[in-house]
Amino acid sequence: MRGEGGGGPDGRLHGRLEPLNKVTRMRSNLGMGLVLMASTVMVAQAPLIKPGLWEMTTVRNSGDGSPLKGKARICVAAADREKIVRPDMPNIPGCTLNVAKGTRGYTFDLTCTGKMQWQGHGSTTIVDAEHIEQELGIEMVVNGATHRQVDRISYHFVSAECGAVKPGDRPQIVE
Repeated sequence: MRGEGGGGPDGRLHGRLEPLNKVTRMRSNLGMGLVLMASTVMVAQAPLIKPGLWEMTTVRNSGDGSPLKGKARICVAAADREKIVRPDMPNIPGCTLNVAKGTRGYTFDLTCTGKMQWQGHGSTTIVDAEHIEQELGIEMVVNGATHRQVDRISYHFVSAECGAVKPGDRPQIVE
């Protein structure tokens, strides 16, 4: 006998078990398909961040042994959730920003030539709906001298209510 539950030599199930096992197999296949689809969506897309009040902590290391630290708060409207995670920069002549979207955020490269000479690479990672990590390494030439700095910014969700901080406002300095 082949198969499970008393199948015959032809592999088919016989008797009362056949309809039950067909239903079980269909449910199993459907369940597995749903698990695979959900896994694909989870891998293919970073989670949407929550709208509301966010706090960002910045640490800038210029290699001189005294990193600069700061905290600020921003309000993120539901319609603007992508803006906080997608790298952007003002339109500066001679500067380009190349952005690539990944499964958990973005990577980006920036280059400025002319008066401002910069080269940088960074990443934004959406850890979950309440946490974002960003890192940017920049090399710049100022008055003929090369300077390097690394910025690390951690964002965390504070609350659904923004209080005095409004969407689109400049970041409100906390410390």
